[in-house]
Amino acid sequence: MHCIGEGTSAKVYKIEVPGVQPLAAKKLKFSDRESEMDMAKSFSQEGSHTFLVYELMERGSLSSILSSDTGAKELQWEKRINAIQSIANALSYMYHDCFPPIIHRDISSKSVLLNFELEAHVSDFGTSRFLNILPTGQQLQELTVI
Repeated sequence: MHCIGEGTSAKVYKIEVPGVQPLAAKKLKFSDRESEMDMAKSFSQEGSHTFLVYELMERGSLSSILSSDTGAKELQWEKRINAIQSIANALSYMYHDCFPPIIHRDISSKSVLLNFELEAHVSDFGTSRFLNILPTGQQLQELTVI
């Protein structure tokens, strides 16, 4: 297990288990990220450490792919359109199908990760918030930290 990335709220490690696809384990610096735990494949809490386990996104961020001549050529238009559709579907799901709705607040090419087949997945929920909804269905102006 070795560190492959670090953000403000977590470190990410690559896990290789024989006979299993590579995984990413996110070691949270703060253990109150319940929404992220819901989106993870699995999570484990060992003492004061909380780990979220995800499918490893081998290709990294959309930003890094597009900034490389080789990567940009490999990400042909059909794959780009599929990525846009996946991102739109993920954001639509978070807003329309989750209760309370989740507002990402930081979607960019850096927060879209690609797996080996160049399929897009939304990530980086560090600034995301729950949208507060009144029983009448009206939206409150404030957002709740997830």
